[in-house]
Amino acid sequence: MQQEINTVDAGQQARAVAIRAKAYGDMYKHTYSNKQYATAQTFLDVLKLAYAGVTYLTPRKTCVTVKTTATGVLNKQAVKTIMLICEERGYKVRKSPQGINFNLMRDSL
Repeated sequence: MQQEINTVDAGQQARAVAIRAKAYGDMYKHTYSNKQYATAQTFLDVLKLAYAGVTYLTPRKTCVTVKTTATGVLNKQAVKTIMLICEERGYKVRKSPQGINFNLMRDSL
């Protein structure tokens, strides 16, 4: 399922927002098992093969969000496979002006 989201540039607050997001992620990282986090890390590695741009994990309360700036597609077949995996496992795909967010729900990891 793909969804468009509207976001606003953080402007001068960008550094503070990034620091807060990192602290928030660190707070929830320990609530996931090693297997769940390894699954999210593997998904991140697959995204790095498919998309050009910065890709990183953000643990949250109910899901792990894998974000990519998606400045370009490196492998179209890998992108198709990723979308099939998302559909099969119930991962949510959300596009924004900054890139693509993949929400890997806790119970589907």
